[in-house]
Amino acid sequence: MTDYSNKFSQIVKSTALIEIREQKAVALSFLLIFLLMTAYYMLLPVRDAMAAIGATRKLVCFGISNFS
Repeated sequence: MTDYSNKFSQIVKSTALIEIREQKAVALSFLLIFLLMTAYYMLLPVRDAMAAIGATRKLVCFGISNFS
């Protein structure tokens, strides 16, 4: 496992200015942003469909939820 870790460290070090001690935080941040964006884009069609069906009274809430 050390060999894989060293290869990964070398690749990251050659492509970005990330210190070895920061790699775990960067990977975790990337994963969390990826999951957040995935959830957003999965719920976007549901929100749009609910707005198109006739939930006009709650349409304001849908718009506000985008900006909060």
